[in-house]
Order: sequence, then structure tokens, then C-alpha cells
Amino acid sequence: MTTEKRIAIFQALKQGLTEEMGYQVAIETVNGREMLRFTAPMFEDNTGYVLFELCQMNYDENFELFQIFSTMIMSVGPGMDKLRAALNDWNLTALLGAYGIYEELGQLYHKYNVVIGLDDTPDSIVGQLLSALYIAMDEIERRLADAIALSSGK
Repeated sequence: MTTEKRIAIFQALKQGLTEEMGYQVAIETVNGREMLRFTAPMFEDNTGYVLFELCQMNYDENFELFQIFSTMIMSVGPGMDKLRAALNDWNLTALLGAYGIYEELGQLYHKYNVVIGLDDTPDSIVGQLLSALYIAMDEIERRLADAIALSSGK
């Protein structure tokens, strides 16, 4: 994917998420990789913030990947073992993506990769990414309250 196409996709995503959803979205370069970042509340009372990061990854001559990586809990509490045990069931019934623990930092995450065709237009890619992002957000919302409770040792 050309840099121009990737920037156009990120700019369109940023505009849509900012204007339609009211999120504060940034496009940043981390370790040489451009990514779109924002936090969003998962609960109706505007709490339960989750960090969302989207980045593009090369795959092969026909396809590329966009990864949606969501940090749900920045530092898991004393219930790490109970939370880890729950992930297997969650992964079997997840609408989209998978859950895991990033051991190095003790964080709970959700991850999903969107496969796009190299010939897809930026508008088509943006639509695919927004659809996947909204479903991933629904999935995270389904589990976040339980994750917080398990993490705290309850």
C-alpha cells in the first residue's frame, strides 16, 4: 500500500471517528509505524475507557492487514489468574477477534485483523475498518464489566 493511500485511509477514519463519534483521534508514528489512536468509553455512563490502536501491516502481493488492537485494562489487578481462565471461554464465543494478556505489562487486550485487498479503494477500506471496529467495540463492551470485576479479584 502506498503511503498516500494509507494516509488517506487514516485521515478518513480520523474524520469519521471525530465528527460522528466525538472521539479525540490522533495519527501517530510509533517505532516507525503509523497508527491511529483514540480512547472510547464502553459504558453508557461514559466510563470504561478502552485504548484503540489501528495500524496497517503488509501481508502479500494481494492483501494487506489492518490490526485493531484494544487495551481494555492497563494493569490487571489481583484477579489475573481468574481473568486468564475466563479468556478461553470468551475467545470461543467472541463475535469477532480474540482476547489475551500482554504478559510483559500485565494488560488485558482484544485484537482483530481486517484483511483488505490491495486493489480496494480507500472508501471501501474505510467502510470495512469502521464495520470491524464497531463490532469489536460491541464485543469489548460485552466483556469489559466482567473483566474489570475479575481483574479486581471479585
